[in-house]
Amino acid sequence: MFKFKKYTILSLISFTFLLILSATTVFLIDPYQHYRKAEFYKPYSFDNRYMVWGLLKNYDYDSVLIGSSMTANFRKDYVDDDLNLNILRVPLPGATAYEENLLIQKALQNKKLSTVIIGLDLVSFIGGKQKVRVEKYEIPSYLMNNSYIDDFKYLLNMDVLFRDSMKIFVSNFLGIKVDMIDFNTFWNWDYQHNFGKEFWVENYFTHREKSNIKNVYNINKLKESFNYNILPHFKNNPNIEFIIFFPPYSVLGWKSLERQKSLKDAFEFKRYIVKQSSKYANIKIYDFQIEKNITHNLDNYMDQNHYSGEINRWIISQIKDDNYLVSDSNVDMNLSILKEQITNYNLIDF
Repeated sequence: MFKFKKYTILSLISFTFLLILSATTVFLIDPYQHYRKAEFYKPYSFDNRYMVWGLLKNYDYDSVLIGSSMTANFRKDYVDDDLNLNILRVPLPGATAYEENLLIQKALQNKKLSTVIIGLDLVSFIGGKQKVRVEKYEIPSYLMNNSYIDDFKYLLNMDVLFRDSMKIFVSNFLGIKVDMIDFNTFWNWDYQHNFGKEFWVENYFTHREKSNIKNVYNINKLKESFNYNILPHFKNNPNIEFIIFFPPYSVLGWKSLERQKSLKDAFEFKRYIVKQSSKYANIKIYDFQIEKNITHNLDNYMDQNHYSGEINRWIISQIKDDNYLVSDSNVDMNLSILKEQITNYNLIDF
């Protein structure tokens, strides 16, 4: 009986020691930069949804750039130079409006914040107003909030310890090369893909023939999500400039919506966004979806929506010069131009 107690106590002591050692290791390396900005090692670009909260909390910036994968290929250097900002890029692949709302809320805790740039994808508003990318996808509240009570989910996470912390360790302290990305291009993906119609158009038509025709847009749900997730920030932060842009999807992306009979709802929602936003003096909206030289040149894309980093660079240069501004006074004209482009585009012309 005594031996049982003795070994049980030793096991508890050993287990406790391992927990403390694990938590200390994660705390010191802090791969998600949850406690501090990475300064004694070169950071690694881990999963956006787990890492952006630490960046928003610990980095020095006066502006943020928020959006889906459409915003991931912006470079910090030229955004800062062209727009005279100190920007933090926090893209989320497949971002929903609710997730973007959470990012904005976190960024607003930075007292220096002066500008918020949002790449606004209409598809981000599909679903409920608190929809996340995948229904069962965990939003890491223990990283988002300002409390340390639930940080054990981070400090005692074995994936964070053995996978993420070890990547930092072996790359920085053992000299073993892993996929380290410069902070200037965190989560940039365009170097990983081929751009050009020869790489994707054939698959587009193959998928198009097999896909079901279904309107995924519901105008009332879209408006509800916008009113809940985005519009209140415009109203409640008059001293912060919001720069909104509609990403230039390819014309084939719009032809897909036409085939799904989704254009009417998509256009009505786009009009609603512009007209509601135009009520506030701190909002600028840019519509790049009518620029045929971009959207009809399928070599700019890796699929029907995702464009190369060169287009991201072009977008910033246009924002710098205040080109493609849209408001309640010209949104109907823009929509008419876009509708004509979509209708008149012949699918055999690509």
